Amino acid sequence: MSIRLILILSLLAAGTSLVRAQQPTYTVSEWPQGISELPCAAFQQSAPDSWTLIATVKAGGITMSNVTFTHTQESKMIETKCGNKQLRG
Repeated sequence: MSIRLILILSLLAAGTSLVRAQQPTYTVSEWPQGISELPCAAFQQSAPDSWTLIATVKAGGITMSNVTFTHTQESKMIETKCGNKQLRG
């Protein structure tokens, strides 16, 4: 590997770490009911009836992040809570 390639890969890895570090962490009492406790900014709509959890959430000893919900109970709850807010931008 060339030194230039190693430097580029190192910079990309550092940038990815910084982006992850900026995502907030939330703790909810239970899942999926805890969706109601989370801000809409914790989710990003991926496609119709598909939402990705972009924050980190701790629920009952489980930690979740970067999870996509499609046609699930969770996606329906998120759509009800945040669907119109995402559409307005």
